[in-house]
Amino acid sequence: MSIHSSASASPRGSAAAEQVVVEFFGTTRMIIGRDQLETPPGTLGDILARLDPKLNLRDSEGITSHVRISLNGRQFISDLQMPILAGAHLIILEAAAGG
Repeated sequence: MSIHSSASASPRGSAAAEQVVVEFFGTTRMIIGRDQLETPPGTLGDILARLDPKLNLRDSEGITSHVRISLNGRQFISDLQMPILAGAHLIILEAAAGG
């Protein structure tokens, strides 16, 4: 598994551009114990599979109904086959959050 805490960024400065930033809000943040991490690009399903299973983000039909995932703060996504490219920013929040 290749997941990096944002605090362990490479001194080269370009490592973040080669990764996907995953940011957590609500109970997902409390469960994972940090506000964000970096992980290699892949499909949305690949990235979710790398995250802590205690987050319970997937079920037999795809993404669980208690979370929403935003891509770059512009759109909500749920297609597990969607490619998430290096430099992207995923935001995972509870479906009940927001206004």
